[in-house]
Amino acid sequence: MDRIVPGVSKNHLSEAQEKVGYADKLITEGEPYHIFVIEANDKVRSALPWHQTPGLQIIYTKDLSEYRIKKIRILNGAHSSLVPVGLLYGLEIVREVLDDDLLSKYVEHLMYEEIIPILPLDKQSLVDYAKDTLDRFRNPFLHHKLETISLNSFSKARVRIIPTIKEFHNKNGTFPKGTILAFSSMILLYRGHYNDLKFAIIDDLYVVDTMKTFWSQAKTDSIPDQHLFTQLLSDPKLWGEDLSQIVGLQETIMAQLNGIFQNGMKHEIAQILLEM
Repeated sequence: MDRIVPGVSKNHLSEAQEKVGYADKLITEGEPYHIFVIEANDKVRSALPWHQTPGLQIIYTKDLSEYRIKKIRILNGAHSSLVPVGLLYGLEIVREVLDDDLLSKYVEHLMYEEIIPILPLDKQSLVDYAKDTLDRFRNPFLHHKLETISLNSFSKARVRIIPTIKEFHNKNGTFPKGTILAFSSMILLYRGHYNDLKFAIIDDLYVVDTMKTFWSQAKTDSIPDQHLFTQLLSDPKLWGEDLSQIVGLQETIMAQLNGIFQNGMKHEIAQILLEM
């Protein structure tokens, strides 16, 4: 099932409750777009012909993998990437990211230049899906908070961001700069503050405690030393694997974080787009 359901913002809560006619404390809202893909054989399809329901996009398939890959790597991957970058940029909701000219180009760069080229699927179908995803992100009626999407970012990164970094590196011998910026920004986000911005970190207790200890050993407005970064990236409880074994990754992340501290997010994003 694919549908963005961000909930009702405080600004629209009274209006929404008035429409339903009572004070629903569990009220939520979702985008018009939806798709429900069911992996099943012809027997199930015949017994439950939901795909014939008018107005609903219900699809039966014998192999769900294509739909899963597109959703996790393009929609979810872009979502999880734009969140830390957008928060460190000083924004609050997804639509603001897409309304910003620089950040909008950054998200498009992630999709079209880094994610799609490494996926083993028909490229036109991936491009079409990416276009639909961008339109969904731009939905003017959704108030989808970046801080809400940042919940449990580390576990999400395992399937949404890290595979892109690894596969891009295996294919090209270099690292995807936009995705590295997102990954580095996520690490910085878990510091809990950046310049005058403060962030509420909600994640597994081990992740929160580990990142708190990690950043407590850094000087003001600087990153921890190389040894501490090796410990961080090699922790399988955080990443599900030892990322320190990927040659050059640690140095790349450290350089990117130093760039954010020294030059600011806007400059670092602009540099990635200039080097396209």
